[in-house]
Formats: sequence, C-alpha cells, structure tokens
Amino acid sequence: MGEFCVSENGPCFPINAPTASALDTGHTAGTNPPMPANFGDPMGWPGTVKFVIANYTAPSKLLNDGYLDTNGNVIGTDWVFELHLTLLADIPSDSPATFTVSDIVVTGSDTLLLDASMQNERFVTSTPP
Repeated sequence: MGEFCVSENGPCFPINAPTASALDTGHTAGTNPPMPANFGDPMGWPGTVKFVIANYTAPSKLLNDGYLDTNGNVIGTDWVFELHLTLLADIPSDSPATFTVSDIVVTGSDTLLLDASMQNERFVTSTPP
C-alpha cells in the first residue's frame, strides 16, 4: 500500500502497489501483471508485461540528472536501469524471437505528457515545444 500525491503538497490518496519496488530516487517500479512467484518458469510471464516507474510522494524528483547539451553530448548521469533477459531455451536463427518496447508514456511532475524518443541507444525525454 502506498500513497499518490497530486503535487508535493497534496492532496494525496492511498494506492495499492503490491508489486512495486523502491528505487534510490524514491520512485517505485512495478509490473502489470505482477512478477510471478515462479519467475524462472518460462511460462510464468507470457505475453505482454507493462512496466511503470513513478514517484508518488515527490513527483518533481528526477530519475537522474542527465541531459543532452546543444551538441548532443550527455551531461551528468544518463543511466536509470538495465534490463537483463535470460534465454531459457535455444531460439532458432530462422525463427527469431523479438523483444519490443512500445507505447512509452512519460510525464513531468505536473502530469503533462513529455516528448520521448530513442537517440543513440538512449531514451530521451523533453518538454514539448
């Protein structure tokens, strides 16, 4: 059980986030459906999994301090998390498996949508013009 606050000063209301894990920044990360108890079972998490990172108590807190300067150079720390996948069975080269990241939604602390794109193997967000 947690709490979602519309702003750092409230109002707040309770939320049920049983699969959430706390990050160093105070954000929580969770999945839907929840991570199965039999996580190592290849059929334990079939199909689509949605992943959410949010900071319900301090929504203006950044995940990191990284940004791109006008020349496209990374300033600060641009790392948030890594995803490691373990193959539990061989995949034939003539029938490859795919891993897709799609339908990404990013908001600022005001809950307004931010622009999001992949740039040089980095997921980059920015305030719309």
